[in-house]
Amino acid sequence: MDKDTAAQHEAEHKAAALHNLGWETGAGATIWARAVQDQLALHESARERYAANAADLETWERLHSTALMLVVAIEQILAFERRVCRLTGDAELAQARERFDAVVPDVEALRDLISHLDDYAVGQGQRQQGKRTPAIREPYLSTLMYWANGGGTVLNLGGEQLNLRDAANAGIELAQVVERVRAKHLGRVEQEANAALRRRYGMAPE
Repeated sequence: MDKDTAAQHEAEHKAAALHNLGWETGAGATIWARAVQDQLALHESARERYAANAADLETWERLHSTALMLVVAIEQILAFERRVCRLTGDAELAQARERFDAVVPDVEALRDLISHLDDYAVGQGQRQQGKRTPAIREPYLSTLMYWANGGGTVLNLGGEQLNLRDAANAGIELAQVVERVRAKHLGRVEQEANAALRRRYGMAPE
């Protein structure tokens, strides 16, 4: 395979990967950011109802389900950030992730507990059994939530703690950078693929 053919194929492969990480295919960081935004609104609505002494089973379920889903959606933004970062090595994105981590230090650990809460609820979680660290001494886990007037909900599970409003806002901000960086590099590699194709077939550059 000659140099121009290899360059074309490499650029086309990277362009396809960046395209498939975006909103065009129904995936991408901004799709999950939308889920974060929607879940935060639902959560805070349920919280207002709960705090107003209008709690019922539906409110209780919505208060907890939206909190758990918020963590999952925020971590999905990070999953797309990691993938785009590996593909691009973009400095702007690395800086955006640093800003996120300063606000939300370890959302992955909390998401892991939530994803395996059925195990942790009966004392069979890996951190309860010493298979992963840090260890959790509690034989059973349940969610604890509290908030101050005007502040975001703090979710605590197995010693992992998160301010949901702060984390949601930081995740939405990060997703915007992920999308901007993805689009920028997608356009760049598409141009590289086109230039390599034109060189390959001896066509004049555009």
